[in-house]
Amino acid sequence: MNLYDFYEEASRLNENIKVFENEIFSLQEIISSDISFVEDISKFVLNNNITGSDTPAYNASREVKIKIKSYHKLLRRELRNIDFTDRIFEISNLHRNYKLINVDKFTQSYLIMCKQINLFLRNIDENLLADLYSETISAISEAISEYENMKFNIESIFKISTTLNVVNNDKSLKIRLLKEDNSLDKLIENMTTINNIYNIVNSIVGDGKEKLEFRRVESGTFLADLIGNVDTLVVMLPLLTFTYKIYSEQFSPKAKLEIEAKKLENKDKKIELISKEIKARGEYIRLIKEVIPDNKIDFSNQDIQNKLLNLEVNLKKLYADNPCIDINNKEYGVSSLKDNVIPIKFLDTVDSDKED
Repeated sequence: MNLYDFYEEASRLNENIKVFENEIFSLQEIISSDISFVEDISKFVLNNNITGSDTPAYNASREVKIKIKSYHKLLRRELRNIDFTDRIFEISNLHRNYKLINVDKFTQSYLIMCKQINLFLRNIDENLLADLYSETISAISEAISEYENMKFNIESIFKISTTLNVVNNDKSLKIRLLKEDNSLDKLIENMTTINNIYNIVNSIVGDGKEKLEFRRVESGTFLADLIGNVDTLVVMLPLLTFTYKIYSEQFSPKAKLEIEAKKLENKDKKIELISKEIKARGEYIRLIKEVIPDNKIDFSNQDIQNKLLNLEVNLKKLYADNPCIDINNKEYGVSSLKDNVIPIKFLDTVDSDKED
């Protein structure tokens, strides 16, 4: 899955768990008072002789018992003041609505805590009181801990997302390849192709020095948020959209059906293409001139022509590996072919003549 998907879910979860804040705060207060109570009892035991059969020991032991009973009454009263009824419904919603972020540990610990608190409050047998008290405090502590862990995970996602600029930024170029492929090799291959395209365009219209930065890279459906030379990124956008528009138009309906049905075998079958003459490199030149009208590039220069040829090779590879792509939140290509790889030889029928 993509980091942005986690970011969106974390944002929703962060809002929805706010309903637990008051209860968690009250429970934290209970745990704090329990810690203080245990410390007070410990000090009392250490400072008083509560062993033996003499009167001071008996009185000290009796006072400990009174303190414990008094604290248990206070604890019961504080727990009864917390209404857990509505939260059970919210817990159920968390299970249904969140798939990427693990909420199970919190929801399970919360339900166990509610059950344990109920047992503690209903108990009238003093012989069970000590065990029920200990188990209740333990269950409350566990639920608080899981809540804090969940909050920590949410904050971690926010911090990572902020560091990597997951939030929208109109000055960057965002490319999402819609093929589901979580492999590291494919991630690196796609990054390399995009970087090649940038470097070629940058050597033509940019300063050739400012490197492309992958500000955010995600696997799954590969998403790259790119920053670099402004002119280069501005030119890349129409070059990419043109490439996806023109190659997508080459496929006949018959070819699309054949690929979708997985009846194609690369060595034995050919994809039927609509015959069109397209001067791809000439179109690249037109787009560059259109985007940067005051450029002084000599497109007749052989070095520039070689770069345009190399650009075509890399754009063709990007399309062949990823027939469907999302650029700045707009989809291009053939969505029905998004999980396929198109052999480059089937794209070679597109003419790439030089500009006249």
